[in-house]
Amino acid sequence: MHTEYYAVVEENNELLVSNEIRTTSAGMDGKPRNTIGCSNRFSISKGKRYGNRYSSQIRFHSLVTLEKLRGRELLLDGYMTKGNTVQKLYGGKEYEIERYQGEHANEYCVYEIKNGVRDGTAELFDDGMMKMRWTMKNGVRDGSYVLLDKGVVVGEGDWVELGKEEEKVMENRQNGLRMVIRSNGVVVYEGGFNKSLERDGLGLEFENGVLKRCGEWRDNELIEWKQRFVNEKEMIEYGKGSSHDLFSHRPVYVGGYVYDETSGVVKRNGWGRVLNEWSGICEYESEWENGVEVEEKRMILNDGWYCEHTTKESTRQAITGEKRIPLPSPSNWIVLPDSLSGVIRTIRELKLRRFGFTRSRFSEFKLCGCNNLIRITIEDNCFGNARLFEIDDLSELESIEIGGKSFTRCTDEDQIMEGAPLDGVFRIANCPRLTTIQVEDWSFSDYHTFELTNLPSLCTVELGDWFAYWASSFSLSGFFRWRM
Repeated sequence: MHTEYYAVVEENNELLVSNEIRTTSAGMDGKPRNTIGCSNRFSISKGKRYGNRYSSQIRFHSLVTLEKLRGRELLLDGYMTKGNTVQKLYGGKEYEIERYQGEHANEYCVYEIKNGVRDGTAELFDDGMMKMRWTMKNGVRDGSYVLLDKGVVVGEGDWVELGKEEEKVMENRQNGLRMVIRSNGVVVYEGGFNKSLERDGLGLEFENGVLKRCGEWRDNELIEWKQRFVNEKEMIEYGKGSSHDLFSHRPVYVGGYVYDETSGVVKRNGWGRVLNEWSGICEYESEWENGVEVEEKRMILNDGWYCEHTTKESTRQAITGEKRIPLPSPSNWIVLPDSLSGVIRTIRELKLRRFGFTRSRFSEFKLCGCNNLIRITIEDNCFGNARLFEIDDLSELESIEIGGKSFTRCTDEDQIMEGAPLDGVFRIANCPRLTTIQVEDWSFSDYHTFELTNLPSLCTVELGDWFAYWASSFSLSGFFRWRM
């Protein structure tokens, strides 16, 4: 490599070049690369003179920031070769090893060689730890690249995406593979994706690098809002069916939040209010720590009042014309994991013995966000007064087993034939590892709604006699792999 020296002045993290640059060096494709000359001269009266300095594969016309320069390391721009390449034979293949100097003195690159041309696997190492892997084809980068940090995969991207205004990268997270979309280097989306690399599934949306919304995406379109982030301290959570349409908004929580990087989920954190999604009125205030309610801080309100007061029916349902379903007061809820504090989040199996909560006031059974839970077993005659059974967003859950005569007020033929209440909702959604659902005779016999949504691993569903006998709604949606 031949390099002429040039004078540099640096100010406010910017490089100003005063000389014409002429550099010839080898690029990633193994062919000579002529660095574009810069004939413009700049004032060097300000800042600090660094004297003579090497120019190596720096390609710019007038002015470039240090941050942008570092971003070009993906193409090995700024890497100065050290000495001649080393040729090696291993496993019947020929390899070429290239070393570097300066700030990259601890790095080297191994290229597979065919007929004197870089062709095949290429890998970059930093102090012996793999930093990047890609493929060369006839001396040119081809396909995708994989980035690593101290041997752990960070993400994967396509070479053709580089330089585009919108760049898509698959990042390897502890909670799974996520697609990150950047526009001019700024994150605009992070979350699920489909085979066409479109936004699909649960995802986070950003504006100018600031978190704005979390919701469900389909084919690149945000179809359902889950959370909206008012500012860095306050978010609004929405009930099912909320979209960009203002009239569809059903807020269920407003208050503080925190982003859990391990799970990739935004959770309630700090002080907040829980709202009735049908009336838009606060039911209680409380505090949360990383998604878990501090129950002793809960303060229940009376139709939005801190004191006893005359209540009125909300007119909000008139917006959509939907019939309001009366909800029980918070004192009649069993909501897991909040009602069991943080314990539920650490257990792997939940088992309730016979006659559990049979005569209790609890009218709702909810499980959500219990990321360690693998198995749920509920034996006979449990939760006799519960009118909602909801399992949502349990990432590790594999099986659900429910005994007989649970979650029902009708346990014999005479009772069921007299008719059932016009309520009762059975819903299981967003459990990617769930394979088996088993329900014994008479359980949920007087329920009217049955819903299974987004259960991609589901293989077996066994429903006992008299299950949802008077059901008016039966819904299967999402991705299923049925084993017949």
